[in-house]
Order: sequence, then structure tokens, then C-alpha cells
Amino acid sequence: TRTQNNQSTCSSATLMESKANSDPPLHTSDPNDYENNIITEAAEILKQELDDVKSKLCNSELEVSWKAAQDILPPKLTKFFCKLTGRHHEVLIASLLQDLIYATCDLRTPKHVALAVEVRHVTGSKELVVTLSKLGHCISYSDLLRIETTSANTMIQAARLLGTYIPPSLAEGKFVYGAADNIDFSECTPDGKSTTHGTNMILCQPSSSCVSSTGNLTNRIVPFVVPPTVAYETLTLEHGGDIYSMIDTTICESYDERVEPKLSHAPASHSDFYLLAEISSESQLWVKARQQNTDTPTWSAYNASKCVIPDVLTNISYLPMMDAVSTDPKTVFRCMMVMQKISAHMNQKFSVLFVDQAIYQVAQKVKWSCMGEFGDTIVMMGGFHVGMNYLSAIGTMYAELGWIDVVVDCGLFSQSAARQLTDAKPYIRCVEAHRSFYEAISLLLNESSDQQSPCMSFPRSASEQSSTSQYWLMYLDLIDIFLSLQFAERTGNWKLYLEVLEAMMPVFFAANRYRYSKWLAVHIHEMKELVGTAPEVYNEFMAGNFVVRRTKRPFSSVSTDMALEQTLNRDVKTTGGLIGKSNRGNARSRWYLTAHMKAQVSSEMSLMTGQAQHDEHPSTHHSDNKADRERSVSWTSSILKSFKSRE
Repeated sequence: TRTQNNQSTCSSATLMESKANSDPPLHTSDPNDYENNIITEAAEILKQELDDVKSKLCNSELEVSWKAAQDILPPKLTKFFCKLTGRHHEVLIASLLQDLIYATCDLRTPKHVALAVEVRHVTGSKELVVTLSKLGHCISYSDLLRIETTSANTMIQAARLLGTYIPPSLAEGKFVYGAADNIDFSECTPDGKSTTHGTNMILCQPSSSCVSSTGNLTNRIVPFVVPPTVAYETLTLEHGGDIYSMIDTTICESYDERVEPKLSHAPASHSDFYLLAEISSESQLWVKARQQNTDTPTWSAYNASKCVIPDVLTNISYLPMMDAVSTDPKTVFRCMMVMQKISAHMNQKFSVLFVDQAIYQVAQKVKWSCMGEFGDTIVMMGGFHVGMNYLSAIGTMYAELGWIDVVVDCGLFSQSAARQLTDAKPYIRCVEAHRSFYEAISLLLNESSDQQSPCMSFPRSASEQSSTSQYWLMYLDLIDIFLSLQFAERTGNWKLYLEVLEAMMPVFFAANRYRYSKWLAVHIHEMKELVGTAPEVYNEFMAGNFVVRRTKRPFSSVSTDMALEQTLNRDVKTTGGLIGKSNRGNARSRWYLTAHMKAQVSSEMSLMTGQAQHDEHPSTHHSDNKADRERSVSWTSSILKSFKSRE
């Protein structure tokens, strides 16, 4: 039907024009003339489509996103290329059409900007950008520099006007909270020195505006926008090439390393851990379900099936990278001032910033030294870093007591990989290993209590417990606490989150993690006082707005500091860092000012090329599949065999 409609349209247009111009009729005796006329008429129709695109894009800003790339594609040209190629490959057709628009209309398209930015960002190669530009696949290198320079100057002007750069994507009146963390580039230098160290920040804001009508998501990262007018300007800064240097740090001179904590003397109430006990019971129900049926989904998918789909998602905006070490007091001061200015611009009384423990202790000392300046600033320890150090503390306590031997004997990991698990650095692998151990030991406990097997006995009575029983029962309790942390973050349960932090405290003391023991106590005390000191923030946290929801899949929220690692820190990092770029002041400043822009484009390129898939089944967890289920069962079975072989 589509072919017949196209043919009838072409035939009608041809006949009308032939009558108007008194040209020979379309059907001539010469087959070549007939085909040439058909091609000419088709080209005129498609040219009109391209002219419409040109009028639409001319003198307008260009959003570099997969959605914007789809919006500019002419419908008739899309049908034509699908018929011509005999394929309906969405990404390929979009790429071909954008090449055609770029070649015929001399207009930038999302693909041509994104590809140039991504290639230079990943490889640092000017020659590769020039080669691709000559072949018509991306914009020219000089045009790329103009875009970067114009974007940097736009941010500088905005920062001078407002006191700091505030992303235009933020919606006034909605709660905004941020996260800051270090970003280190592993450049290969002759002496191992002069490597790049910066500080990254993201802003998070609850919103549901990026949910499509089908329930699937577009990218939650706010895309980069190319200004309508791109003029080549020299990048000049009055403050040493860093917009954050515009923030006056004179008051930071009162920073005192030994400042006394400014905490309320009201004793914080102790938790009765009833929510923690509920989650522990749910985890044991999951173990029993797996014992009865191996087709039972993984722990995450099992809990996701009992959770509701989130109706509010989180938009993430990137801030320019800061050319400074993250733990420097002046750097921390500037991060806190940025959040304070942005919150004030959003008509928000309190500013909230999530950081890791190293930044947290400096931030609290800065706050206590400058209470007049930061009385309404709430600094929080990120859940991802707390959880990772908690697993590391467990690894410290159990590494030399047989845990590593079991890990190696069951064949899951090599000796060196098992040693790495004690530091929790391969975080996802470490979580899966502990979860499998938790399931295996719980199964042994169930078998022992049911007296169905003469395997290892785990009596619950303290008088009957051997040292081995106490060892593994304590391990179950420790992993129960970590699983509860994951549950609290993935569901946005603020009360459970505080209970988990309090339950973790004795473990940090036992493992001699004195920094977390000291500063986590301060953090818990301040968080329990929020209901009286910052009721607006407390209400937002109770609504779940202390985590980040990037997908509509249930049980998939992540802590704010993990969201920073998964988005900006991952997208901005390249192996070369500043190597291959000029170290002249302007070039270095432009690299720092536009690093977050390149990260935005890198995120969108994953969508443009189909590497990042949209949610096809938004009502299920991503681990609810046969492969994850079989791997989980296999790991647990291997651990069980290793335990039983030691009887």
C-alpha cells in the first residue's frame, strides 16, 4: 500500500508539471527518459522535504540528543530510505538521513556534533576528527572548537551574572540536591607525576517529564544544547581559567582543622531495628523460595516483584569540572557555596550535598568553622561509599578466618581475585559473592533445623553454638545489614536507611575503621535531628528524594553518590586525560569547562548508536532473566559443595 501511494503521488505530480510546462508526457518510448523523469520528480519531492528541515533548524539552538535526532527526520525521506535499503534499522536510517541533511543543507545535526565531540573526547585525536569531517560524518575540527569555546563563554557569562553556573534545565520550585566526588585520570607520565585530579558535581531533581507515553524512558541525563550562533571567541577569564575561582574563599581562612563539633546536645533516640528485622525476614523467605524452586528469581528481582513502579523519576544535570583536589578545604568550600547559590536560586532554604567520607570530614570542619555562612547547608555521607567500606570491613574481619579459602575452593574466583574482594573494589562482583554466600549458609541452616541432612549444624541456642557456628551466624547478620542498606536505597526508605547506618556502626569499630566510626556517628546524629532542624528536607527524604531513580523499573533506585559514579564520572573519564591537549591556559580552561558537556554527549551517543537500550519491560527488574538466575544458582551450589566437602 505504501509503495502504491508513493507511486500515485509521483505520477500525479509528474503529470501536473508536464501540463504546466508543456513538457513531453511522462510515458515516453525511451525507457531511459522515463527513468530519468521518475528520478528527477522523486528528487524534487525529497528536496522539498529537506528545505522544510532547513527552515526548521536554521537559526535555532540544537539539542544533541537521540530524541532531537529523531524529531528532525523527514517522514517521506525516512520511508524512502527504508524502501531503498530494504531495512527498518532505526539507528542506521537516522544516521544516513542526518548525513544527507548535513551534506545538502549545510546544517549541523545531532549526529555530526556528537560524533566529533565523542571522537575527540575518547581519542584526543585532531586528525581523526578531520578525517571523519572530510568524509561528511561529523562537523569540522574548527567548528568543534567554536562550539566548545562558545559554550564555555556562555557558562562564564552566566556564572558572572548569577555568582555560579546554574544549569538552565533546573525547574524552579522542585527540590534539588547534589553530589560531589573526586575524578582522577590515570595518565601515563614518565615520572608518574603531573596527573590530572579534579572534582565533579551533579545536580538531581525529581521529575517525570522524561517519561514517554509508552512508559519507556529517554535519557535521564539532561542533554547538551548547541547555541544558535556559534562565533569563534578567545576564551578569556579574569580568575585564572576557572569559573569556580569567582567564589571568594577569604572566609575559608577561618578554617580550623581542630574545630569543635557544633552538634545539638539533645540525645538522639536509638533505633529498635524493627524495619531491619522485617527485611531480614523477607530475605529468609527468598532463600526458602529458592530452596523449593530454583526458578525463583534473584534477590533483586524477587524484591522488585513486590515493589511498585516509581511514578517520580530523577533528572540529572552536570556541572563543569573543578580543576582542584576534592579534599582541599577551599575546594570543599566552593562546592558548598555552589550548592548554596543554586538552592537559593531555586527558592530552596536548605542546600543538600552528598559526598564520600574524605570530603565529608573536611566539609563538616568547614561548616563548623563558618557556621554563619553554612548554617543551612546539609552535608551527607553517600550510601554507596558507606556500603562499599562496610563490605571492606567485613572482608577485613573474615579474610584470614577461612572466607577466602572457601571462595577459592568453590572455584568462583582465583586467589588474587578473592583477595580483591576483601577491599570491595570490584563492587558488583563483591556484592554478588556475599549474596551467594548468604544464600548458601542460610540453606545449610534451614537443612540443619529441618534435620534433613547431617551437614554443618548451626544451632540458634547460644549454649549449643560452637565457635564455627557463631562465626557463620554472625556473617549472616552482617550481610543482612548490607542487604537492608540496598533495600533502603532501592526503595527510597528513609527510616530503614537510618536504621541500617546505626546497625553498621559496631562493625566499623570492630574492623578498626576509625574514620567511618567517628564521622558516621556525626552523620547519624545530624540526620536524626532533621525533623526539627530542617523539616522541609526531612519531608523530601521521607518521600524518597535522597536517592536517584533513573529508570521506571521497580527496585532500581541508587544512592546519589553512586549516580555520580555511573553518569558524570564514567562519561567524562578517558585514559589520556589532558595528554594530547595543549597546556596553554585557554586550552586547559576550555577542557575543564566543557568536560561535562562531552560527558552529556557521550551519554547520548550510547542511545544514538543503540548501545544503551531503552526499557522494554519497565515493570520488571533488569536481573529478572534466565542467565542471571542460572548464574546465581550455580554460584550458590558451588559454595554449598565446598562447605559440605569440609565436614
